[in-house]
Amino acid sequence: MKKALIFSLLTIFVTIVGCKKDASDPEGEYFLNITIDGNQVTWKSVVAELGPDLDNASYNNFGLMATSPDRKETFSFNFQQEDGAIVPGTYGSGDYFMPVDYIDERGSPMKLYGMQKSIQPYSVYSITITSITETLIKGTFQGNFLVNNHDNTEQVTITEGSFSARRIR
Repeated sequence: MKKALIFSLLTIFVTIVGCKKDASDPEGEYFLNITIDGNQVTWKSVVAELGPDLDNASYNNFGLMATSPDRKETFSFNFQQEDGAIVPGTYGSGDYFMPVDYIDERGSPMKLYGMQKSIQPYSVYSITITSITETLIKGTFQGNFLVNNHDNTEQVTITEGSFSARRIR
């Protein structure tokens, strides 16, 4: 189950990094609006995947990944649901295995932030999917913070956002 999520995440990442500009998005339909440490930014490189887990078809996966225009920041989240389709609605980290990650490569060394689950206060996130088509997934998300995976103390606050992502699966 976790292997499939990681594989899906890597697939999304390779797709984003491999695409300089998506000519199929002439209207600017794809975006991630995200608030990082109180600053709202918009990233145009964003993809999502939705479908059966590649290891166990009784699970369905949803994943989203976006990169900043300079490709030095990446934000992603995903979750999976057992025995049921993922449909428009709200999904919370308290109910699902839901990794949320932020990578910052603007300095050295690179920093990887993830959800804090071992000590309080905990990271808490929810994703609301508002629309699913064959080519597009739209929604919003809310949360509080992520911690640096290296030291478990440094935090980045990623509090809210909206997305309109090209569906790759």
